[in-house]
Amino acid sequence: MVARNHMIALVYMGPRRIEVQERKKPEIHPRSVLLRVKAVGICGSDVHGYTGESGRRTPPLVMGHEFAGVVEGVAPGVDASWVGRSVTVQPVLSCGRCDQCMAGHSQRCRSRSLLGANCDGAMAEFVVVPEKNLVPLSPDVDFVSATLTEPAAVACHAVRQPASLQGKVVLVCGGGPIGLFTALMARDGGAKAVVISEIKESRRNLAMALGVGAAVDPLASDLGSALRVLDGRGEADISVDAVGIQPTLEAALKNLKPGGELVLLGGWKMLSLSMGMIVSKEARLLGSFNYLPEEFAAAASWLSLHGDMCRAVVSHTCNLQEGAEAFRRLEEEPSKIMKMVLTI
Repeated sequence: MVARNHMIALVYMGPRRIEVQERKKPEIHPRSVLLRVKAVGICGSDVHGYTGESGRRTPPLVMGHEFAGVVEGVAPGVDASWVGRSVTVQPVLSCGRCDQCMAGHSQRCRSRSLLGANCDGAMAEFVVVPEKNLVPLSPDVDFVSATLTEPAAVACHAVRQPASLQGKVVLVCGGGPIGLFTALMARDGGAKAVVISEIKESRRNLAMALGVGAAVDPLASDLGSALRVLDGRGEADISVDAVGIQPTLEAALKNLKPGGELVLLGGWKMLSLSMGMIVSKEARLLGSFNYLPEEFAAAASWLSLHGDMCRAVVSHTCNLQEGAEAFRRLEEEPSKIMKMVLTI
């Protein structure tokens, strides 16, 4: 039995060490609310933090930045009508004062932090979040589906990096949740044709079932041939690397047309690129990082129109107490899991 002023939390204690702990319930800060967490997704960056390979999670830490829940309490001065409302939360914390924030680029805030990465997040029964980061849930979106808002917002920002999607052929390398959402948003944004490059058959099948134009195994088929079937040229106007490893980066650049746009969306590792190919193609390299608050809200609205897609993307759920086993499975059996969500 947990005391009323305590809660259960899943705590990262070091590489491949994660445990359920009883912790004191967080206190509400000024301009913030107390959220009872109902569901929290496990991001690929959480898994890389769990294994210790990225170095982007420092123990002890409560991870979790893809989440939804019910507002349980508010700080003095915060609108009391939030209490009892179902919300998701934009987890990027920005200062609002630096040159990047003042220019409208809060995702590049010079003192930016992320809930669940730089401070405790939502793999717990309760979390305190700023009121300004709350996004109300549509009645059509359940808590588990709402955890997809954050990766969908990453995709929303990515497809807004190229000058235009209208009439373009788009290649997305990587068919995980972010790559899949990027492909679907490119389609919805006016792309002429969209191809996903993905080695896992289950992800290719899901992409096709959800309406992506083509899904190709790059180890078994030539991407250029697949692009040629759709457009006749065998090249992409826009390539997106949604993984951030050497093979996907090389494929995205190789299959890009001269003068095309390469959106770099995933990864953190040091990689190499052919400068000769970049220069001779006059390729435009576009980094894409996180999202703006309005893009997070747009992603929430987009998901509310795609309930069947949400249910298809979330392949596995388990309760918070089973979190350590969930992380182990995500490391050891990644090909069997599209998206894992913890429920509370």
